[in-house]
Amino acid sequence: MTLEELARSYHANHDEELSAGYLDNLRNIANLAKRFTGREVDASELTSEFCNELLIWLRRNGRSDGTIRSRRTDLMILGRYAAKLKIVHKRPKLKRFKLRSKPPRTWAEVDIQAIFRACSKLEGELPNGISQRWYLTSLFGLLYSTGIRLGDALSLRPADISSNNRISIVCSKTGRPITRIIDGAAFQFMLEAGCFNRDVCWPLWGGGGERSSRRNLYRRISNVIQSAGLSGTARFFRRAAATHTAERSGVEAARRLLDHRSLSTTMNHYLDSSQLTPIEGPALSSLLGPESLN
Repeated sequence: MTLEELARSYHANHDEELSAGYLDNLRNIANLAKRFTGREVDASELTSEFCNELLIWLRRNGRSDGTIRSRRTDLMILGRYAAKLKIVHKRPKLKRFKLRSKPPRTWAEVDIQAIFRACSKLEGELPNGISQRWYLTSLFGLLYSTGIRLGDALSLRPADISSNNRISIVCSKTGRPITRIIDGAAFQFMLEAGCFNRDVCWPLWGGGGERSSRRNLYRRISNVIQSAGLSGTARFFRRAAATHTAERSGVEAARRLLDHRSLSTTMNHYLDSSQLTPIEGPALSSLLGPESLN
C-alpha cells in the first residue's frame, strides 16, 4: 500500500468526521514524501527516522512553522493508522521543532485601496461567465469587511444573507455559528457581481475537482495582489481586518471579529503591531516638572 492509498483509506474510514479538504492535506503528505525521495513512498516506510527526516527537509526548504506543525500532525495521524493496520510495527515518534517566532505582517489601509484600484482595471469574464472585476472586487470586499476565512466565503449562499446585510454561517474550521454585518460598499459590490442570482455567491470554475478549481482562483488573487505592487495571500485580508479593527476599536473587538476564543491567538498571529498606535505610559516629565531636568 502506498502512502497516498493509506491516506485515502484513512479518509474513507472517517468520512463522517473529516472534510474533503482534509483528504487533500493527507494526500499532500504523500506528494511531499514523493518529492523528498524522488519516488512513490510505501506506507511501510512511515518510521520515526523517515518522518523526522521529511520534516527536517521541509524546514530546510523554507516551509513555515505553521506548515511544519500541520504536516507533523498529519504524519502522526497516518503513522497511528498504519500501526493499527499492522503496516508498521509501531507508530512513529516525531520530534518537536522549536518554533521560530515571526511577528505577523499585513497590508495597511493604503494597500487595501491599491488592491481595489487594481481590481477596477480588470477586464473580461472568468471561465464561469462572471465579470472578473466584480467577482474579485466583491470577494475581497467581503473578506476585508467581515474578516471571515476564504473557505467560508466561497461556500456562502444568498440564503445565508438576510435583508439587513447580515450573514449567518457555521465556520468550517471551528464548527461554531458566526454572524457578521457586510459593509455597505461590500454589499454593493456583491450586487454588481450578481452574487444573489446564483446558488453560491462565488462559484469556482475549471475541471479537476475542487482543489484544482481553488488553485485557479488563488492564481487570479495572486495576480491582482502583485499588480498592486504588493505581496501576500487572501489570508492577509483577514489579518488586515483584525489589525485595522484593533486600531479603531481595540484588541477585544478584533478578537470578536475573528471569532477567536483566546485573545493571544489574535495578538500573536493576526495583529500587525507596526500598524497599531503605541500605548503611551505615564508622563514622567509632567509628574516631576521641568526642574527635574536641571
